[in-house]
Amino acid sequence: MTVEPIRKLLPFLSIAVLVAALYVAYTFYSRHDQDRKLEDRKMAKEVEADQDTIRRIGGAELKITVFYANPNLIGKGETAQLCYGVANAAKVTLEPPVERVWPSLSHCFSVSPRVTTRYTLIAWDQKGKTAQQSAELAVH
Repeated sequence: MTVEPIRKLLPFLSIAVLVAALYVAYTFYSRHDQDRKLEDRKMAKEVEADQDTIRRIGGAELKITVFYANPNLIGKGETAQLCYGVANAAKVTLEPPVERVWPSLSHCFSVSPRVTTRYTLIAWDQKGKTAQQSAELAVH
């Protein structure tokens, strides 16, 4: 066997190895780039969801996010849940005062009025700004 045929093929083999190496490098790079783009999209969705949550609970503003009675119609002697949620409140009061309340994103307690009652939740922020909301619990 002579060395001459191998020497003639050597440049072609070198080019083939180089092309294969470039193909492998491109494949790894494109997969890495695709993974990075997917991760960026995932992060953007998480940021958007976080910002939406902040908007819903009032951002930096004082806000009563929820205030309701469940059920809102009861019979005499029955109980209902009075639930509230506030964002960025420093102090919270309830009129008429039936239970101790405090700033909370979500808090419920039982009430059992004898007559139809309108409850008013009042919240204050650190600057003295107020927000209020009412909920009526009907008794039949």
